Amino acid sequence: MRIAIFPTLSIAIQLLFLFLEAIPMHLLRAWQSRVSRVAANQNPPLFSLRVISNREDPRDQSWSETVFKSANTDPQTYGNLPAELFDLAGLIGWLRCKFPTSTGYHVEAMTGISAATVQNWLDRRSRPSAEHFSMLLCVYGPSLFKAAVRRPAEWVDRACEAERLVEIDGEITRLAKERAALVR
Repeated sequence: MRIAIFPTLSIAIQLLFLFLEAIPMHLLRAWQSRVSRVAANQNPPLFSLRVISNREDPRDQSWSETVFKSANTDPQTYGNLPAELFDLAGLIGWLRCKFPTSTGYHVEAMTGISAATVQNWLDRRSRPSAEHFSMLLCVYGPSLFKAAVRRPAEWVDRACEAERLVEIDGEITRLAKERAALVR
């Protein structure tokens, strides 16, 4: 039985050498240099984990959770905060201020987003998807956008002012009609 293994092994080795001869030398050299760099740890892996204590302040540079580092770089930050722009607490506060009772049902009536989904946002079990957030923006306008974004741009402030001017003009028109009806 041992004799039968050796011819098979010698055939496999011959096939390996034939395969290696078919590989262009520049590819083989590139592969060898890559293997040597990885062996020397000159090219670290793309993803690595860093575990940090849960008792730290999240605004501190020692983050409070397991952080995935891509290409051995820390997550982007702006100042001392993570580079996350969406503010769920701001959105929840805006919706509850607009509709203090039955918030989910009011949002469902105006946007078509189910009340259960809105309740999940209010309970912080989930966040709005891009589609749902787009629907909210179309219905409620720039004031919602300003509340739901951590650092809104200048144009958002101007859009909120323009929206408020339209609301004031509508209220003036309504009051003028009511006054005209009373003066008759």
